[in-house]
Order: sequence, then structure tokens, then C-alpha cells
Amino acid sequence: MKFNVVIEPESSCLERMSITIIVIFTFVPFAIGLVIQNLYLCLSFPLGIFFIFLFNILTKGKFKTKNWIQDSSLEFDVKFLTYKSSSTFIKYKWEDIQDFKIKVTSYYGQVKNTSYSGGTKHTNKFQGTENLVKFTYGGKTIKYKFHIGGKQLKKELIQLFCDGLGRPYITQGHIEIFINQSIRYRTYMISNIDRSSIDLID
Repeated sequence: MKFNVVIEPESSCLERMSITIIVIFTFVPFAIGLVIQNLYLCLSFPLGIFFIFLFNILTKGKFKTKNWIQDSSLEFDVKFLTYKSSSTFIKYKWEDIQDFKIKVTSYYGQVKNTSYSGGTKHTNKFQGTENLVKFTYGGKTIKYKFHIGGKQLKKELIQLFCDGLGRPYITQGHIEIFINQSIRYRTYMISNIDRSSIDLID
């Protein structure tokens, strides 16, 4: 199975300061305006949205999640875990991998949590970019984040490990799975994954 690699950008000091100021400018006056019923203070919200839009233009969409998904890929197969980009091709042999851990957190659009406010339902969803594989190879710690585009792909990846992918070499490794908003996370040893967890994913 092949998945696109995710690279989260690092923000500069100026970028962090700018977004902090925008957030404070947007929400603090707006909250005060709601409490004291001052329309002028409430105008900070649409103005803040405009400045966030402008910030994204100036940073060329650097902090938009969809722009974190790369053309490079991570492929899981019987013999290797393979990283491939336009300039790099690396095959990691399962037998040489140590301290293996994989976090199969989300697929694109999976519900993270649901809340209610004023009779309105608010649903927070994952972007599918929160997945991570981490291991030691040749004495070095290797980490890759990757994107899962749908529910079936997430289930199929977990099923691969259930069916013995990487065994017997990574049986002492761990897999952490976000099941659903009710059960949340479960962690298993690779050698002892509960297959029933796959059916509970929504």
C-alpha cells in the first residue's frame, strides 16, 4: 500500500507573532462585544477573517493542511517499507527495523469530536495528515508522517499488520489506532492487534 508523505512547515518567529496578534485581535474584542452588546467590537471578527485570508496569501498557503501533502510516498509491502521522492529512493528492510511504532490516527474527513453549542451541532474532523510511522534504522531515528485519503484505506492498512506485515521482525512494535470519537485511541503490540477494532472505525 502506498501513501503520500506529509511535511508540516516550520513557522518563523515573525509568522508565529503575526498569527498570535491576528487571533487576539479577532476573538478578544468580538467576545467582549458579545457580552456588552457592542456592534463595533463585534466587527473585529470579519476583519480578523480578512487578515487571516491575507496572511495565507502572504505565506503562499504554507499553513493550509492540503499543501502539506507531498508527491513523495511511503509504501508498505511484504519485504520493505519504502520511501520514494523525485530525488530519493530508500528501502528499509523489515528485518533491520527496530523500535517500530505506527500511529494510524485518521483518514480525511474522519470525525474527531462533536460538540453542541446553543442547540447547534459542531463537528471537528481530521484532515488525514495526522498519521506517523517511527522506527530506528542503522542507529538512526526515522520518522514519516503520511496521509490517508479514506476510511477503507485506513482499514486496509491496519489489516495488513493483522495479516502479518513485517513479522516476525517487528512483533514487539506498537500500533496506535484512533477508532472513533467514542472509543478514541487504542494501542496494541503488532503481534496482538485486535481485528475487531477495524470494524469499529467510523
